[in-house]
Amino acid sequence: MTRKLFYGFLLTLAFASALPAMAAAKRTVVVVHKGWPLHRPLPTVVVRPARRPVMVATATFLPPAVWVNTVVPLPPANRVVWEDSETIGAEEDWTEFTLNAGERGQRLDLQIDGAAELDFAEIVYDSGESQVVDFGASAVANGVYTLAELGGRRVDHARVVARSTSGSTKVHLLMEK
Repeated sequence: MTRKLFYGFLLTLAFASALPAMAAAKRTVVVVHKGWPLHRPLPTVVVRPARRPVMVATATFLPPAVWVNTVVPLPPANRVVWEDSETIGAEEDWTEFTLNAGERGQRLDLQIDGAAELDFAEIVYDSGESQVVDFGASAVANGVYTLAELGGRRVDHARVVARSTSGSTKVHLLMEK
């Protein structure tokens, strides 16, 4: 009887430890709200929850920004007021993640360590306005790219949809003052 309980416990423990991985692998179509400015089929993604709840919901969408795939210099550390990152793996395919900023700055940069395809980024300002940056499934490699000129606006959070085309890719967002 003790052996059966022991093996039952091990089986339960193994199943419980696998639950987060199984939940992370659940795929769904990207959710967008009324007024979404991009008019094309959206990918099916693995959605990673934001580390903290977002404080501002999108109220209106600004016209979409078309992204320019040009490498820029990394801003000096003393000019960066906020940064965060997410590492995505090739096995996840398209992945949606949200990074909470809560800071004010002049420019938002995207730094890629690895190789990736980018679909879109949604930058939500504290006013409720949302700027969607259309990457058009652009392929990028190691480098820093300007995502948006902010003009001193406060960014609540940014949502990014990307996929790694190498084993693992780290996607950083850096806000410059």
